[in-house]
Amino acid sequence: MTSKKQIGTADKVKALKRHLLEGVTVSQVCEECGITPNAFYAWQHKLFEHAEVVLQTSKKPDGASNREQEQIRLLQERLRQRQEALAELMAEHVALKKSSIGLA
Repeated sequence: MTSKKQIGTADKVKALKRHLLEGVTVSQVCEECGITPNAFYAWQHKLFEHAEVVLQTSKKPDGASNREQEQIRLLQERLRQRQEALAELMAEHVALKKSSIGLA
């Protein structure tokens, strides 16, 4: 039975950098990490598969996506509605208190 070596994300990035930026051969990187070339190429494939997301520039100043902006807007609206409801309840509470002690 063979055991798979667990390698953290930071070590995967380091291995990919060694090959892509420093020119170290894939076989040497694999030997140093104790992995197979297939594993290395899978990491590389995943890196380039998701590179577009990482390199995307945001059009929003805060970097939030349209989906996040919509979610923020909805949550702000819900908060506003709850604050209004609470203000109405507090006004009713004060009015009831005043009427119960004969101030109204």
